[in-house]
Amino acid sequence: MEKDIPLYRMIYHKVVNRVLTGYYQKGDRLASAQKIREQYGCSLNSVRQAMRLLEQDGYIRLEERKAPVVVADPSDPKYRALRRDNFLRRKHAHMDAYRMLALFVPQLAWQGAQRCRKEELEGLAQAAAQSARQAAARTGLLCAVQDFSLALVRRSGNLLAADLFFQVRGFDELGRIVLPAQTPAEDEAELAASVVERLAQLAGAGRQDDFCWLLACCCRSLACELALEIGRYAPEEAAPETQVAFLWYADQRPVPLYRQVAYDLLRFAQRSLAPGEFFPSEASLMQRYGVSAVTVRSALATLNALGLARTFNGRGTQFWPEPAADGEYGRLLKEYFDSMELLAAAANGLARLAAPALRPRAQALCEQAAAYRSRHGLWTWTLEQVLPAVPNEAVRNSFGRLYDRIIFGLALKPTVQSGAAPAHFERIYRRLCEGLRGLDGGDVPAFCDAFAAISRDSLESSRGRLRALCQESEQWKAVLSAI
Repeated sequence: MEKDIPLYRMIYHKVVNRVLTGYYQKGDRLASAQKIREQYGCSLNSVRQAMRLLEQDGYIRLEERKAPVVVADPSDPKYRALRRDNFLRRKHAHMDAYRMLALFVPQLAWQGAQRCRKEELEGLAQAAAQSARQAAARTGLLCAVQDFSLALVRRSGNLLAADLFFQVRGFDELGRIVLPAQTPAEDEAELAASVVERLAQLAGAGRQDDFCWLLACCCRSLACELALEIGRYAPEEAAPETQVAFLWYADQRPVPLYRQVAYDLLRFAQRSLAPGEFFPSEASLMQRYGVSAVTVRSALATLNALGLARTFNGRGTQFWPEPAADGEYGRLLKEYFDSMELLAAAANGLARLAAPALRPRAQALCEQAAAYRSRHGLWTWTLEQVLPAVPNEAVRNSFGRLYDRIIFGLALKPTVQSGAAPAHFERIYRRLCEGLRGLDGGDVPAFCDAFAAISRDSLESSRGRLRALCQESEQWKAVLSAI
């Protein structure tokens, strides 16, 4: 388990980026410390640390009983140099983040398009096409296609996918400032407008494969174009130790350390503990995670509050998965299904990226998968093999956070009795082994299709088991309606 960057550092970098891009001008006032605290879900101490560091580096001036005022002038030559240096340190992450869009945007945009009324879909396409035709620079063409895609992803109802897409675009703010504006080539704007209109036509005609293929081509083309622009503008490299990674924080809030520990403890319990068995001692957990006693107690208290553990004075904490149907668990289940849906949408692309590194281990992985043949956990185990093998750091970081979020939903499934479960486990085991044997023989598409199939199967199985629980219990029906 890796610790996130300190919250005050994240706040510091966000303010600096907004100064460098001109979002904040000299003389502007930032939000109050209380509002910043609410925005990022952090303590006032984290906000004050960030503000002191910003003042120390010459970006703001602190005034008693007033919001901080920006003193840096983004038009000053020294800030132009700093802007370029900052961009150099982000350029690889910039490209990695954009390459990630082709993995999940097409499928979720399709889902969003199917939820649109005909008039709404046509209206979105017309607005994007008009924006493309009026674009004075090639970045405007990029924005037009992205605006259309993001609008559809938002209509899919998957909040995590929309948030990830939005933050990838936010990471692009600096690029739009420093990259030289290029006039579109002849008919390039008309081509971009035609592509958007064609996407809308395919969605309206129900042609899913063609829609997803065309949108994936657009995403890859935009990423390639961005890579070329960055290469022309900044062929030199920043020092490796100063490279900045793209880190996605859902709702722009890093996961608190105690909740990260809670995620990991629940994952451990799912794999290693039967209901009624005890977690390791508090001292052991402090040593295992390198955290304080307060952090461990907060993690265990989180599991207790969700009905997933019971703590006894002098005896320790017992794994006891009997979740309560309350608002908090409903929110976590929404995150679980959004995460599963996003992972399923990207599964084929993730497998394709990971295949070169996994191929030498394909036969061994097939043998290891047998341990999950008759119990749950095979899909999450496969995901644990795929994600570290993906060479794109932005993808590993982002989809690793989704992996964290699925654990609370997994805790619910043992409470639902289903006679079809053994058949489900056997089916996905056989499908995975077929894919791994294909990969061992060099058939990468077979492995990609297999991983995508078991991802979709796991998602639909989870939905079905939750519906079964709701039929058994009135109190869970409200949870199902909320997600």
